[in-house]
Amino acid sequence: MIKFARNALAEVSAIESPTGIIRRHFIEQLNKVQQEEGMTFANKLSGQHISSVNRKMNVSLAAQTFLSSSVADSREFLRRVGDPNFKGSEATVEFLYYIDRIFDILNSRNPLGKGYKSPLRLDNKSYWLFVVV
Repeated sequence: MIKFARNALAEVSAIESPTGIIRRHFIEQLNKVQQEEGMTFANKLSGQHISSVNRKMNVSLAAQTFLSSSVADSREFLRRVGDPNFKGSEATVEFLYYIDRIFDILNSRNPLGKGYKSPLRLDNKSYWLFVVV
């Protein structure tokens, strides 16, 4: 499903959501800013993640792009400091947070995990029900 989300966004460049437009452009812009500044915002985003045409089957690249709250945090930071390239990126950031949370919830194996990283149980229903609804 992660590869599907990444490939769909690569094909159409934008997806309409109830809160706005999710745009691939913001992922590309973040990579561009990081390359121009010569620094990263504590994420693994690189040119390989952007040019995924030849790497459609690479799950790790898709996961590092969509399953990283640090990528969403980086975009949100740039939007809040007033970078004009990230104006209107709220829906994209929200989408990335949802994908990250859903993956954490569904990929939980550790019985000692806390919050979103714990297995689905009735006693932690408040964590995962909020993301699903």
